[in-house]
Amino acid sequence: MTSFSDAPRCHSVRSRVYGVGKTESVSVACEVDASPSDLSFTWALDGAKILASEQYHTNGTRSVATVSPRSPQDYGVLMCWASNVVGRQREPCTFRIIPAGPPEEPKNCIITNRTVNCIYLECERGQDGGLQQLFQLEVFGTDSDKFLANVTAHNAPVFTVCSLPPKESFVLVVYAINSKGKSKQIAIHASTMSLNGNNAIAGRIGNIESMEVFGNEPMIRKENGAIS
Repeated sequence: MTSFSDAPRCHSVRSRVYGVGKTESVSVACEVDASPSDLSFTWALDGAKILASEQYHTNGTRSVATVSPRSPQDYGVLMCWASNVVGRQREPCTFRIIPAGPPEEPKNCIITNRTVNCIYLECERGQDGGLQQLFQLEVFGTDSDKFLANVTAHNAPVFTVCSLPPKESFVLVVYAINSKGKSKQIAIHASTMSLNGNNAIAGRIGNIESMEVFGNEPMIRKENGAIS
């Protein structure tokens, strides 16, 4: 906090996203920097619908609003402004309120390295549905359809799977999960290196053998190996 008189400004310029169901509520905290810190706050949805004073409470430089969507009109950009004796905050702090839902599938997956018994996979996050998500990798044998491994990543869809047999082909199934459900699944076909090949790290692999997107039900493989 500054030691001289200053109108309020957002403590963080980042706009957070909140996924909320129609029967749910979420608490949204608006924190500002200001001097003096004797503040009053105003909250509004999409800059027009002013929140009643009973919908939020204030403690010093922090105000917390409770949002309980009941219709499509209750979603949008939630804004808060603070005011002190110097003046009103110029730019509001903003928060996106969206309907909560399952996440999107990971995107732009690439095999970054492979050895005789390890495969390294990186993907980009999809939309998280407004909720915290985690990422799952399942490994199946291409010929036997045998389930071989399961890896969970919490921060990003980046995976290392080892203890695989050499010179074998696999189906890597990748998807995201949040509290509302599971994304579509990405099926990536990849293979380990041969024992008599170069066993050092192979460097960046620019392409994957093939990739498919399918539904969010568990993968079922037909006799001919096609994904159903």
